[in-house]
Amino acid sequence: FFGNAKTSACHFVTDPSQIKIMKVVINDKPQETSAKTVAELIKELGLSDQPAIAIAIGEQVISRSSWPTYTLTENVSVLIIRAAQGG
Repeated sequence: FFGNAKTSACHFVTDPSQIKIMKVVINDKPQETSAKTVAELIKELGLSDQPAIAIAIGEQVISRSSWPTYTLTENVSVLIIRAAQGG
């Protein structure tokens, strides 16, 4: 059935040593992640569908348009702020 299918378009990491895990601090809690960018971290945390969040690295707010290219580094401090309604 799949004999003629081309699989070169897909690349799966089968060697766990190819996945780099780094330590980061998210909202003052140490955590391990395989994310390389802010966008990957947000996806990993299950927050991709949340429109009302802000991210700060160190003391710098990172614009949402920069999330896909903003590279995380070991032991970086990430602050995630979620807007909430209420009164």
